Amino acid sequence: MDWANIFFKLSHYCHLDKYDVWKLTLPQLGYYLEQCNEHIQFSIKVSTLSLGGLLGETNSSEGAPGKEVESPDSHVDGYKVADADDMNFLAQLL
Repeated sequence: MDWANIFFKLSHYCHLDKYDVWKLTLPQLGYYLEQCNEHIQFSIKVSTLSLGGLLGETNSSEGAPGKEVESPDSHVDGYKVADADDMNFLAQLL
């Protein structure tokens, strides 16, 4: 058991100092470590999601059949400007 790792996780994710950790019983310690693990897994899932995946965009080649040609005004500095449909989609996600 690596106590340094346990102290780091509990202080970083649960905001417990080492004196609070020493007062915990083993079942409490297990519970807090499970909470830390869930937080870490959630952070990894969120950081690996791409915005394009959320918006349903695909990496199709240019000029593919059925692909709409966007006007030059729909992009600013390489970023797509959100329109009303994009905002409605984001509102549904939230």
